[in-house]
Amino acid sequence: MKKLLLTILVLSMGFMPVVARTSSQLQVKAVTQSESGDDDEKDAPKPYTHHEVTVGYGFLPATSLQTWSRSSYDYDKDYVGSIYATYTYRFNQVVGLGATIAFDPANRDYYDSRMPELGDICKVRQNNFTVMAHLKINWLNTRVVAMYSKVSLGATFGKANVNNLYPDIYEVAFPDKSSKPRFAYNVAPVGIELGNRQYAAFMQCGFGAEGVFCIGFRYGFGFNKNDKK
Repeated sequence: MKKLLLTILVLSMGFMPVVARTSSQLQVKAVTQSESGDDDEKDAPKPYTHHEVTVGYGFLPATSLQTWSRSSYDYDKDYVGSIYATYTYRFNQVVGLGATIAFDPANRDYYDSRMPELGDICKVRQNNFTVMAHLKINWLNTRVVAMYSKVSLGATFGKANVNNLYPDIYEVAFPDKSSKPRFAYNVAPVGIELGNRQYAAFMQCGFGAEGVFCIGFRYGFGFNKNDKK
């Protein structure tokens, strides 16, 4: 019996260093995994966010058709179109909020068709400046093609110069010569971007202050370092 107890005691003393080393190795491994997990959390990709700016041209904006005289005289029209720029902050791959500024010069030259020898009887020069907030929704995102819809609301500030060339004979009434703000909007049901997240050309169709058909260029910046452009 004494020999058996002595044998068990010796074996126990021999296993104690092995158990201690194993326990130490497990603790080191656990600490290493914990630190690795912290590093993974630090290196994990942040939400898809960045900034976008665009410069575009729009054909036949709504501002060109507003505030014109209801004169019965004929006229020649010269619509330059809308030149605009936008800034958008992208919260994710779908939703973006931003602001739009647009400039739309438009001209009309009135004449009396019964007396063509007089030429123009009135010249109207109108400049429209529009400021809007917009919501942009991307409903298709691929490496090369993105499709979106956009809604904008804001105000237009217009300034018109009316020059009646024959004031004693003709007077073209122009009801709003002030720069009072007017309601402005733009609705673009369909837009398409061709390029990548940083550089792209775009086209969009809609109606409002930007125009019926628009083309332009988009530039993205401020990407997270883990995002692929």
